[in-house]
Amino acid sequence: MSTLASVVLSSSSAISVDLMPVIVKKYEKGTEMLLTRVLCLIFVAASYFFATQKISVIVNIMSFSWGIVAGCFIGPYVWGIFSKRITKAGAFAGMFCGFLTVVIPTAVISAGSGFEAASALAPEMGVAAMAVSLIAVPVVSLFTKQFDKKHIEAVFKN
Repeated sequence: MSTLASVVLSSSSAISVDLMPVIVKKYEKGTEMLLTRVLCLIFVAASYFFATQKISVIVNIMSFSWGIVAGCFIGPYVWGIFSKRITKAGAFAGMFCGFLTVVIPTAVISAGSGFEAASALAPEMGVAAMAVSLIAVPVVSLFTKQFDKKHIEAVFKN
């Protein structure tokens, strides 16, 4: 519920406060507040509609996006916190490999069996992407240039 509130308020105010004054020249503050309230109502109604109609495309998109985000960032994040030996190239490799671990199988499965078959495997691809990212970061870091000791000491200062 708090996520919905945040998204609704952010989206509504972005449109009414940031976008509309650029589009409409004689835009007044009273109109701004009314439009924000109306947009909040519209966004909540749309969210309710999507939730009650069980529109699977939204769930599929969320599965893929969370898998990609987790796959891209968990390796660099975890290794970056706990190891002084991780390199910039290692972090980028973890991000790239995590991304490709979801994107390539999704494209291949979708081409052969359709998007529904790929979306059924989205959670597994996300988990695989996290594992690949966690492995790629230290492996690539072993073979790439390390940061100098001064930089490491500054970053990991207690």
